[in-house]
Amino acid sequence: MHRVLEDMIKSKRARLCVVDLGYAGFPTATFFAESGFPVIGRDFKEDVVKLLKMGNSQLKVFGIDGGVNPVVKNGRRTASLHVADAVRTSDTMLIIVLTPTGLGSEPDFQYVISAGGSVNADSNWVGATSLALVLA
Repeated sequence: MHRVLEDMIKSKRARLCVVDLGYAGFPTATFFAESGFPVIGRDFKEDVVKLLKMGNSQLKVFGIDGGVNPVVKNGRRTASLHVADAVRTSDTMLIIVLTPTGLGSEPDFQYVISAGGSVNADSNWVGATSLALVLA
């Protein structure tokens, strides 16, 4: 199974899901789409998903909207409000969410765990028996 996924990644056939299309997830998804990977972005904000489906960005004000329209027009990038839709059509996924620090500067992983839990609960990934979160 791992070798199959590795081959799909090397040949850019692996379909990638990026969960949360904020300041980090949005440019990451765009980078992979510009590199030739089919990407579906998942966000819980309806206005963000609508903008991306039209080839626009909620982050224009920060100058990181480049490349969105071409990758949407050629079908390499789309977006969804629904975790199950995004996961069902993907081979691999990245969860890129806010990770604030606590009082002692230790990372607070509540958003990562919540997003991972929603992916696991809202989807029935065929062939998957468990969800492994790798905190990097």
